Amino acid sequence: MTESPEDQRVSVVGHQALASRAAAGASWMVAWRMLTRTLGFGSTLVLVHLLTPNDFGLVALAFSISQGVEMLSVFGIEDAVVRHHAPDRAIYDTAYTLNAVRAIGTAFMIAVSAWPMAAFFGEPRLTVVVLSLAISTLLAGFQNIGAVDFRRNLTYGIEFQLRILPRLVSVAASLTIAFFFRTYWAIIVGTLVNRIATVLLTYRFHPYRPRLTLRAWRDLTGFSLWIWITGIVWLLRDRVGTFVIGRMLGIQSVGLFSMAMEVAVLPLSELMIPLTGVLFSTFSRASRDAQETVRLYLRFLGASALVVIPAGIGVAVIADPLTRLMLGPQWLSAIPVIQVMAACSPLAIISFISRSLFEARGIMSSPFKVTLVSALLRILLCVALAPSLGVLGVCIGAIATDLIDQVCLLTMTIRLLDISPLSVASQLWRPIVSAAAMAAGLLVAGLDSGWPGAGSATLLIELVVAASLGSALFFGADIILWLWVGSPYGAETDMLLAVRRTICSVTESILRLFHIVRIPRLKAHERTPH
Repeated sequence: MTESPEDQRVSVVGHQALASRAAAGASWMVAWRMLTRTLGFGSTLVLVHLLTPNDFGLVALAFSISQGVEMLSVFGIEDAVVRHHAPDRAIYDTAYTLNAVRAIGTAFMIAVSAWPMAAFFGEPRLTVVVLSLAISTLLAGFQNIGAVDFRRNLTYGIEFQLRILPRLVSVAASLTIAFFFRTYWAIIVGTLVNRIATVLLTYRFHPYRPRLTLRAWRDLTGFSLWIWITGIVWLLRDRVGTFVIGRMLGIQSVGLFSMAMEVAVLPLSELMIPLTGVLFSTFSRASRDAQETVRLYLRFLGASALVVIPAGIGVAVIADPLTRLMLGPQWLSAIPVIQVMAACSPLAIISFISRSLFEARGIMSSPFKVTLVSALLRILLCVALAPSLGVLGVCIGAIATDLIDQVCLLTMTIRLLDISPLSVASQLWRPIVSAAAMAAGLLVAGLDSGWPGAGSATLLIELVVAASLGSALFFGADIILWLWVGSPYGAETDMLLAVRRTICSVTESILRLFHIVRIPRLKAHERTPH
C-alpha cells in the first residue's frame, strides 16, 4: 500500500523527532565521556604527586582482578529491559533480582580470589584491597532498575547527571584522602563513593521501587545469555593480541602494543563507544517500523563516517608528532603501529552500528558466529605472523579479521533491512574522498613528521596547525562534494543544521545578556528535510 503525502510527511516528522532525541542523547554521552576523561586525567596528575608508584601498582593489580571477574559475569539484563516492547512490573522486578543475584555471586568470587591472589603475587595488602572492590561490586547490583527508563525513553540528560555526579563526588573524596593521608586507600574510597552515590541517585532520580521476584526470568534470560556468551568471545578476541605478544615477544612489546592501540583507537573510544547505548535504545524504539529503522541506520552511518573517518585518518597522518608529544621519544617505535591501526580503525563504525541494530532486534546467533569465527581466525593469524613481523604482524592479523568482520556484518545488515549497497556507499564515499584530500594536504604541508628539534611547545603548535588545516580541508572538500551531487539530505544536512542552531543559540544568549531581542529558534518544519 502506497503512503499518502500526508502519511509520508508525518513519517518524516516522526523520524526527525526520534533522530533528534537520539542526536541529543549522543551529545550527552560524548560530553559525559569527555568530562570523565578530563576528570580522570586531572585527578591522576594530582594523585601521582601525592601517592607512590607502588600505590598505583597495587591498586591497578587489584582492579585487574576484580574487573576480569566482573567482565565474565556481564549478562546484559538492563539491555533486555530496554529492548522489551512493553515491560511490566514483573519484568522490572525480575531484572532487579537477577542483577542482585549476579552482583552477590560476582562479589563472592572476587572475595574468594583475594587470598590466593595475594599469595601468588606475594603482596599481603592485596587481600583487603580486593575485598573492598568486592564490596563495590556488590553495591552495584542494587541500583534502582527503574533508572533504565532514562535509556528506554532516550532521556540522556538525566542519564548524564546520573553518571557524572557520582564521578565528581568520588574525585573529590579521592583527592581529599590522598592530600591528608597519602595512601592508596584514596583510590579505593573514591571507587566505593562512586558506587554508593550512583545507587542512591538512581532512587533519588526515579520513583520506581523494585521488589524481589523471578516471575519473568524466561523473558530476560534468553537475550541476556547471548550477551554473556558474546561478551566472553569478544573479550578473547580483543585480548588475544596481548597474550600472543606477551608470550612470543616479551613484556616490553606488550607495553608498546597496548600504548599504540590506545592512541590509535582514540576516535573510536571517545566517539563511538559512548554512542553504543544510544544506538541500542534508538533501534529498540524503532524496531517495529522497518522504514524508520532503515532511515536511522543510514543516518547514524553517515554521521559516524563524517566524524570518525577524518579523525582516524588524521591520527594516522600526524602519528609522529602526536607520539612525540603525548608519549615521548622513547615510544617512537610505536609510530608504525599507530599509523596502521588508526588508518583502519574507521572500519569499526559498521561493527558498532550493525551490532547495536542486531541486538535491538534480538538477532544474536548470526553476529555471534561472526565474532567467534573472527576470534579463532585472529588467534591463527597472530600466532603465524608474530614470529616474523613482531608487533606489526599482530596488527595485520587484527586488521584482516576486522575487515572480514565488517564485510560479514554489512552483508547481513543489507539483507536484514533490504537496502541497496549503493545507499550504504552514498553515506561513505564523500567522507572517504574528503579524508584522502585532507591526508594529501597534510602530507604536502609537511605536518606528518615532528619539526626538527621541536620541544613540547613547538609540537603542540604543530598539532594545532595540523588539526586546523585538516579540519578545513576535510569539511571544505566534503561540502563541495555534497553540493556537487545536489545537496542530498544526509549527515552534511545534520551538520549544517547543528551549526545553525549553535550560532542562533549563542547569538540569542549574547543578545539576552544585553537585553536586546530574542532570536527565534528553529521550528519543527525547519528541521524537516524538503
